[in-house]
Amino acid sequence: MEILYKELSYQIIGCVFDVFREIGPGYDEPTYHQGLRMRFEREGLTFRSKPHFILHYRGAKIAELEPDYIIDEKIILELKAIQSDFLPKNYTQIISYLRITDKRLGILINLGLLKADFDRVPYDERPLHIVEDFEDINSIIKECEEQIGGLRDGIVNVAKELRLGYHTEIYQEAMKVELEFGNFTCDEHVKVPVYYQNVLLKNYEIDYWLVNQKILLAVLAGSKEVSAYDIVRMRSYLKGLKLNVGLIAFWGKDHVKIVGVGPQK
Repeated sequence: MEILYKELSYQIIGCVFDVFREIGPGYDEPTYHQGLRMRFEREGLTFRSKPHFILHYRGAKIAELEPDYIIDEKIILELKAIQSDFLPKNYTQIISYLRITDKRLGILINLGLLKADFDRVPYDERPLHIVEDFEDINSIIKECEEQIGGLRDGIVNVAKELRLGYHTEIYQEAMKVELEFGNFTCDEHVKVPVYYQNVLLKNYEIDYWLVNQKILLAVLAGSKEVSAYDIVRMRSYLKGLKLNVGLIAFWGKDHVKIVGVGPQK
């Protein structure tokens, strides 16, 4: 398989290694960023440093994105100085940059270890597949069928407009706009009372939303699939709030999944 932008990639990575050899380990990301800027200029590369992008949904600003570098209008370069391997959120971040800039290749750089590390992250937009699973709430869906249908339509609208590849916070911001457009009420600061032996331990704030005082909504994104943990904790929260219906909207690597979740059985 042909390597995308092979020569340019080697040129960029060579610059990174050169800067790291001279500066050495132990410094923060802005320090390496400044050194790389000087090295790219010396190399004669064309680049944009910290370009600013704004993402809108239904005319509302939902995100501001700022990659470290765009090289030769072809490659997104994102710098990290972390004392670990690359994290899932690092990949989600650079794919979000590739999405908003319509680029096909990103390179993650980690300058936080003993040796400079990198990973090439190619991106091609995938066909959008929407998977729906309401089996768990079939017996109770009539309690709020119209509201579930409206929420489902809103999730599909966001999926069709933004498609795949962004991180959770961007889909959450878009869903807030969509809920307001659809005249839904939404409590983003839901607290679940937690009891043990009939004693209230605390009111625990969750990252799921209460829509129209009836439906608990989770808006999530990840590289794989809705996790069993997300479904189980949805059931736990439904129990604590004495609710019957939850919805999970999940943006995965190659599909969007809408899952209805009922209370613990």
